[in-house]
Amino acid sequence: MESKITQLTNIYDVWYKPWWYSKYFYISVTLLVVIAVLLVGYYIWHYFAYNKKLSYDELILIQLHQLTEQPYDLEGQIQDGYFALTMILKKYLSNRYEISLLHKTDSEITEHIKSQVPAHVFAILQEFLDRSFQIKFAKATASKKMLLDDIAFGKQLVKETMKADNNGASS
Repeated sequence: MESKITQLTNIYDVWYKPWWYSKYFYISVTLLVVIAVLLVGYYIWHYFAYNKKLSYDELILIQLHQLTEQPYDLEGQIQDGYFALTMILKKYLSNRYEISLLHKTDSEITEHIKSQVPAHVFAILQEFLDRSFQIKFAKATASKKMLLDDIAFGKQLVKETMKADNNGASS
């Protein structure tokens, strides 16, 4: 008759050491943890160093600057530049004076904003809106220099209203 073996036998040698007890495993885990901590630290540093909150005025100035960097070689591009410029200024004025101007035409904007903008700014703004209306819809001729001058006016408008707000806040 055969005898039945009821006990378990050890299949490892006396000196067997599992792989998770080896020094190479500890070194590699330590190295991975250090790399992970450095990556997390870098992303946190990058987030706080480069994600500075810009004011709405600064964002508008950046958008206006980006308009100056686009090519305006064709008449259609100049017309598109005027559409973009008036949309940026509508958004800015809507936000600045807390009135809805986005659904208004260029001539309606002058009626709604007349009492809220300083007189010297209003005169230039009205002239700009009339000129842009003619260029956008009546297909009046415009040069690249005219568009760049109007973009510069947009920047000046933003800067003057920023100054007016800063002067009003300091007094």
